[in-house]
Order: sequence, then structure tokens, then C-alpha cells
Amino acid sequence: MMTPKMDPSILAASLQADKISPEPIIRGDLDMRIARDGTWFYHGSPIGRKPMVKLFASVLSRDEDGVYWLTTPVEKGRVEVDDAPFLAVELSDVGEGGEPALRFRTTLDDEVTADNDHPLRVALDPETGEPSPYVLVRGRLEALISRAGFYALVERGVIPFRTKAENVFGAGAEGMVVFNDVPGIFDGTLGRGFDREFDRPAVTISGEDGEALVATLENEQVNVRLRLVSEERPSRNVVASRPGSGDSIVIIGGHYDAVPGTPGAGDNASGTATFLVIAEGLADAGLPFELRVIGFGSEELGLLGSAAYIASLDEEEKSRIVAMFNYDALGAGELEIGGHFRLADRALEVASEIGTPAVRGIEIPGASSDHASFRDAGIPSMFFFGSDFSLIHSPLDTVDAMAPEMMGQAAAITLNGLLDGLADGLGE
Repeated sequence: MMTPKMDPSILAASLQADKISPEPIIRGDLDMRIARDGTWFYHGSPIGRKPMVKLFASVLSRDEDGVYWLTTPVEKGRVEVDDAPFLAVELSDVGEGGEPALRFRTTLDDEVTADNDHPLRVALDPETGEPSPYVLVRGRLEALISRAGFYALVERGVIPFRTKAENVFGAGAEGMVVFNDVPGIFDGTLGRGFDREFDRPAVTISGEDGEALVATLENEQVNVRLRLVSEERPSRNVVASRPGSGDSIVIIGGHYDAVPGTPGAGDNASGTATFLVIAEGLADAGLPFELRVIGFGSEELGLLGSAAYIASLDEEEKSRIVAMFNYDALGAGELEIGGHFRLADRALEVASEIGTPAVRGIEIPGASSDHASFRDAGIPSMFFFGSDFSLIHSPLDTVDAMAPEMMGQAAAITLNGLLDGLADGLGE
């Protein structure tokens, strides 16, 4: 039997009727639906008047079988609910004395503080495993908590930090907490331009803390309180120049900064030591080009040092730079060479000629180093790096964990023919 249509205003008026029936008439389905985003529909059309929706919500209930009912003084009808009848869109900490107390506000202006009478729960999608958090508002009625109020806990490894951030922020998370895949704390970066792409925080914690959180989340909700401090600090590039007999410029260098909380032996004391050894080896050489040796600052914050250096050059000076060689993370693995194909080809030829092991490298998507600033400015650039990144940005990035022979291999390739013929450019 089809239930006759009724204007929602008539339903609303019945809620304010003076005469109350002893038992409301059960009408069956009201053809009223509450969508997952909190929108109420009646006969397929959204109810746009918020006061009317709040009035309906005030007489909404849920029975022991999970059926939702809207009960007026004269009738009672079933309401279809896609997920939860309410949507919590605002989260605030109203705790005192160091004790957290989370207060949620729904789209209908209900406010509820999570406690024993208003517990939190998280349901996992059986197919995707995606979590959906809820808070009990009253009776058996819950509010789906907007994912904007939740942080994503992810493990380090497999894909770059930037890709992780794109995934979790794209899913609506308010922030990202990355825990180490080995014991100890670490740090990382979301890459160049992250401040323009991401408007939410990403923080790192130790492997031990991450595993503890994972275990806790299996049984209960974890509340996050994050305090962000933003400050400006000075950073410098260190530039040395040795004139040559020609006008062309060749740059060798790498970044000298390291992420906080790590010794930075592999990333990037290894690269810094390598280009300084190369500079020493070229100190007395008669070069047909100007040699510039540059230690870049703030690479770990998004290639800020090399980007600032490029920005300081006028077009004439940039046009004189025929090649840039970057040395970074030469601490572990095997020597890889990437970048401009002609420069990389020449480097691999020299490696073969002098019997030094090296392979063509491919940069990990989302990861980069200072040569990228030159590449993006149209300047040929090349990258010496180690294949093993497992210990960088962690307390385990120590001198004892390094393979120093790789630094010597990169220096030997540079000093034994890589720079030959660069004064005239790379040609076609």
C-alpha cells in the first residue's frame, strides 16, 4: 500500500498539535531519508529549512532492532537513514587541568561531550577497511564524526611522504601522523612546495610510539592534541668560486643541512664531504670554466637553498651555467647516477673506463634534491646518490652505518673525465 504524500510543513505542524492521541497511528514508511552528509529528504526532495529539520530531529528515535522512527503526537513513521542520523562537523577540546574533554557539534547545533554516557566508537568498512568514527548523541542516536576531525596514523616506508599526505588528506583527514618502521624517532619532508599544496599538519613519531598507538586503536579511540609552532630562522648558502679561462660555469655541490633528530651522516655529510674532496682535487687544476662549489642550506625543508640561489641569478648568468653536479645521500647501497641523460651517460662511461661500479638511477617519485632546482630552471644537472635510503632521516643515520667507498667512487668519476669538454657545453 502506498503511503500518501504529505507536505513536510504539515508534519511539522502536527508536532505542535494541542491534542495528543493516546497512541500515535503507525503510518509505515514516511518516505523520509537522512543522507550520510546529514541532509534530510522528504519524498526525494531536500528539506531546506533548518528549523523544520531540527524539529523533526527532536522526535527521532531508534528502536532495539535499529529501525528509525519519527513520532508526532498523532502518527509514527519509519525514516530511512543512510549511515547515522546526525553529522558532527566541529570538534573542540574543553578539558581543564590537563585532562582532555572532546566536545562535538552537529550540523543541527547539538553539542555533546564524549564521556561514559556519550561514548565514541569506530566502525571499519568490511571491504575497504576505512574507519568511520561515531559519538552517541542521545538514546540510540549517533552522529557520524566528520573525518576532518580525525588524524590518519600511517607507517613510514613503501611510498614517499608526499604521496602518503596526498592520500590521507584527499580522504579528508585533518592531519597525518607518520610512525617509524624501525625503533626510534625520525623526521622527513613533504617535498618542495608542500606549503602551497597542503594546508594541514604532518608530524612524525617513533616506531615504538606508533606500534603502541596501533595496538590501542584496536580496542579504543585515541584522542590527539597537537600544538604547532611556526617560526622563521635564517639559512645560508655557502658559495666558493674559482675563475677559469672561459666564461662557462660548472657547479658542484649538495646540501649541508640535516633533519632534526638525526646525525645526518649519510644525508648529507656524505655528499658534503664528497664535493669538498672534489673541490680540493680541482684547486690547482687549469680549468676552462669557472668552478663554483656550493653548500646549499634548507634542502630538507623543500630545496629552499638551491631555489633561492637560482632566483638570485639573472638570465645572462644562468645561461652561462653548462652543468650542475649534485652529491646527496652517498651513505649506503650502490652508487646510482641520474639526471640529464647526456651527463649521466658520460658519468657511466667514465665509471666503466676507470673500473668503478655505478648504475643508472631513477629518482623516487615525490623525492628530490637540489639538482631539481637547476633542472627546473633549464640547466643541465646530474645527481650522485646511494640506492639505500632506509636509514636517512633517522637516529640510525650514523657514520658507522655508512659505506665510505661510495663517496670515493663518486669523487673518482668526477675527477677522472666527467668534467672534460664541458666548457663548450653539452652540444645537441
